[in-house]
Amino acid sequence: MRYALWLGFAVILAAPAAVSADAASASFIDREIERLAELFSDGIAVSYPEYRHVKFARVLNADRDAAVALFSIEGFLGGNLHEEYLAVFEPVETADIEGRKTNPYRLLAVQKIGGRGWRSFDWDTAQFDKGYVRLKGKQWKKEDPGCCPSKPIAATFRLNEEIISEARK
Repeated sequence: MRYALWLGFAVILAAPAAVSADAASASFIDREIERLAELFSDGIAVSYPEYRHVKFARVLNADRDAAVALFSIEGFLGGNLHEEYLAVFEPVETADIEGRKTNPYRLLAVQKIGGRGWRSFDWDTAQFDKGYVRLKGKQWKKEDPGCCPSKPIAATFRLNEEIISEARK
């Protein structure tokens, strides 16, 4: 009985540490996405946090989850143009070298995969497996208004070393 009580107490104490580690990883990735958005922006366009999506999944040949992110940058030249990007962050082994610590993740690859007038993806449809990310969405047809793509699509993005490429059908 005493052992079970101690074990239960240990699990309760350990749980916040696990949540903090996940929150810390998510926070780190969010800051990295913000840095990417600044690099891809024209100085006016921005990335809104509510349109960023991150999933930690085993998509690489590693024993830890990579961070896979879908984010958009909107407002190029002050207009309503947006672009969508897929980014993969590789987990980094923890090290402390001469007082400097490694980051938990490093950017492995980033690719523009959509945008207004081309296609847009639905993060809720994302499927992950080693070496690929599959997304469904909609593509603009010639007669579609700028707000509303209508042609259903599915795309598979392969993760090959440090490159994201779209698998052709």
